[in-house]
Amino acid sequence: MNRSHASHLLEINLAMLFIATSGPLGRFVDLPVPVTTGIRGAIAFFLLLLFCRFRKISLNIQKGDLSIVLITGVLMAAHWLFYFYALQ
Repeated sequence: MNRSHASHLLEINLAMLFIATSGPLGRFVDLPVPVTTGIRGAIAFFLLLLFCRFRKISLNIQKGDLSIVLITGVLMAAHWLFYFYALQ
């Protein structure tokens, strides 16, 4: 098997593991939903920031795209809040 192919398989399986654990995490954590969602978002932000710095990925947003980024961020936050409320 090609090393690149094996690396991609490992990455997709790791991503699926992270996605699959959000349900049990939301169901069994006894914190209020906004706290759970806020902590999860802060951890994700920090890890993505580290990843982008490590890979030297620019995080600059063009002025025209700022409203789209903000709207999608609000929609994603609402999604996670409703998802964790539904789990509890």
